[in-house]
Amino acid sequence: MQIHTRTFSEVCAQFFASQEAAGTWKNAQTVNAYRVAFELFKEFFGDRPLHTYNMAEAADYHTFLHEIPAGWKKNKETRGLSFEEARKIEKPKLTKDVIQTRLLAMNALFEYSKTKQLTDTNIFKGLKIQRF
Repeated sequence: MQIHTRTFSEVCAQFFASQEAAGTWKNAQTVNAYRVAFELFKEFFGDRPLHTYNMAEAADYHTFLHEIPAGWKKNKETRGLSFEEARKIEKPKLTKDVIQTRLLAMNALFEYSKTKQLTDTNIFKGLKIQRF
C-alpha cells in the first residue's frame, strides 16, 4: 500500500472540484450541506492525512451528530462553545434527515477517496449505526 499524505482539507477541496467539474451538484443547498459535514468532521477530529482516520472515528462522528444542538455554530447561546459545552445545553438536536445527509456526505468523500487511491478504506461504508 502506498501511504498518501493528503490531508482531509486537501482531499475535500479535490472532491468539491471534481463534483463541480462533473456537474454533480444540483443546487447550492447540497454543496453547503456537504461543506458543513466536512467542516464539523475536521473540527472534531483535526485536519490530518486522510488515511489515518478509522472506523471508530466514523462511529464517534455519528454519535457527535446526535448530541450537538441544531445550529450549534450559529445560535447565540451555543456559538463559541466547545462541543463538550454545547452538548450539555438543552436545545433541539439535529434532525434525522440532517444527520443522514451529513453521513452520506462523509460516505461520498471517503468513497471518492478510495476510488482515487487516496485511502484504502471507506470508514463510513458498512458502519453499524447505533440507534438513538
